[in-house]
Amino acid sequence: YQRRVHGAMNNLALIFLHGDGGTKKNVSKAIELLEKSMELGNDESVNNLANIYYNGNGVEKNVLKAIELYEKAIEKGNANAMNNLALIYQKGSQGDKKKKKKKKKLCVD
Repeated sequence: YQRRVHGAMNNLALIFLHGDGGTKKNVSKAIELLEKSMELGNDESVNNLANIYYNGNGVEKNVLKAIELYEKAIEKGNANAMNNLALIYQKGSQGDKKKKKKKKKLCVD
């Protein structure tokens, strides 16, 4: 039951984030829901919150915060976060040699 609630909270956040289905776009409400879902253990919410910060979607772009959040999602086993973090390292965003090695652990080139 709790997993469905967390998933629903995540999905509702995405509706607010994009303004889907006639819902008025509200990034701050989306972030609030994602943070609450994240606190309840939903790994996809952590990944989605990281995406917001990485892309600067309604907030100031913050790649370092995004990386921190992707790493939290990865700790929970989120494959999307693994891919997203590997892409950051591949692009060289905030990357260095140590991070490139880490990228190789996250994905196969």
